[in-house]
Amino acid sequence: MALLAKALICAAVAAGCAGAPLAPAAHTAASPASHFAIAFERSGGLKARIETLVVRPGLRAHATAPKGDRQASARFRMYAGTAEGLRRELAKAHFTKLKSADPTTCADCYVYSIAYHGHTVVYADSQVPKSLGEVVDTLEEEVIEHLYRHVGYRGA
Repeated sequence: MALLAKALICAAVAAGCAGAPLAPAAHTAASPASHFAIAFERSGGLKARIETLVVRPGLRAHATAPKGDRQASARFRMYAGTAEGLRRELAKAHFTKLKSADPTTCADCYVYSIAYHGHTVVYADSQVPKSLGEVVDTLEEEVIEHLYRHVGYRGA
């Protein structure tokens, strides 16, 4: 399932960028937040759910997740501040140098896949590096905010 998730995310990011490369040349100035692009998927768990978030240049975002007996989706613009925060955290984590974890046999674990700057990593929930914790939390919050907020899902 992780390989399928990885392929789907890579395809979604590539299609959304209309052929434009996601990886900037090394040591170039940071591009504006409007050029930010990332794909995120959380799959698995007790109910074997798949939640996705794809952000394309222009901060155009699309989130999907099961909601009851149907597939919910939302299109929205990510805030520039959120994109900048994610970009900072990804840089701090040296994202493009991270390697995916070895497959796990955990039956009910979530599996996270993140594609950014032409690089994809896949981790089971117990394997997510601490350096990516804030990134995963922020991406999950975006899905929650845009798909579940009206049903009182948000904690505080």
